[in-house]
Amino acid sequence: MSKRSPQFNLRLEPKLRDWLAEKAQSTRLSRTWIVNDLIQQAMHNEQQLKSVKEEALDAATPRASETQHQSLTKGTAHE
Repeated sequence: MSKRSPQFNLRLEPKLRDWLAEKAQSTRLSRTWIVNDLIQQAMHNEQQLKSVKEEALDAATPRASETQHQSLTKGTAHE
């Protein structure tokens, strides 16, 4: 992490602050590194979920040609 990165204050609930301090101590990583890593993981997970949702919508949405074919073949069924 570069020292030139913009800084901002972050207020955490006491239990979150304590967890972060314990995690930093046990892993020998900085609190800043841990927070950045968790945010990056959240961004990645959000992007993955968005991709999965888009793929599911694409798969569930009939194509215009499929819809036209279905409407044309409805009236031609043999009884």
